[in-house]
Amino acid sequence: MTVAFNKPSSSEMLAIQANAQRLQSDAIAKLIGKFAHAVSYLTGLGAVAAFIKRSFIYYKTLGELHDLDDRILRDIGVSVGEMEFTAVKASMAEAPKVPYFLGDALAYLVQARRRQSTRRQLMALDNHILSDIGLTRGDINAAVGSVQDDDLVRSDIAVTKPLDSLLVKPESDKLQAANCNPLPQADSAAEKAA
Repeated sequence: MTVAFNKPSSSEMLAIQANAQRLQSDAIAKLIGKFAHAVSYLTGLGAVAAFIKRSFIYYKTLGELHDLDDRILRDIGVSVGEMEFTAVKASMAEAPKVPYFLGDALAYLVQARRRQSTRRQLMALDNHILSDIGLTRGDINAAVGSVQDDDLVRSDIAVTKPLDSLLVKPESDKLQAANCNPLPQADSAAEKAA
């Protein structure tokens, strides 16, 4: 049994050629996209562009918030102390971080260094302060290891305070002791004179 094929007309041949060219151009576009993504990941060019865009949005938002008066800030639910954090959130929403090879490696090293620094600062505390925050010396490694990376760093623009700045200073101990005294200062001075 022989099968007879009709020779396609010239218009059908043109349609087949156009379809083949479209498929070929789609495949080439996908390859170029994958190559561009790989180059961006390896070189960090996409991350640099995203950082520049985030920085622009951050400073623009911060400037706009500084131009508002206190009443309008209260209306939109932002206090003066939250302006920088609000600008960071806005910039991260508009231009999220773009991963890249060197950045991923650096982020891992930075996170490891922050964990090591946090562990060292906690180990330097005495047992009484550790018990006040609910830790023992044996819990420090597990506590530092369980902290999420986002908890160690608020954002890539904001700077975190070292643990030393969170500890109670001796001057504030005196103020706290004075505030806890049930007798007013004038009465205790009068009793000493009597």
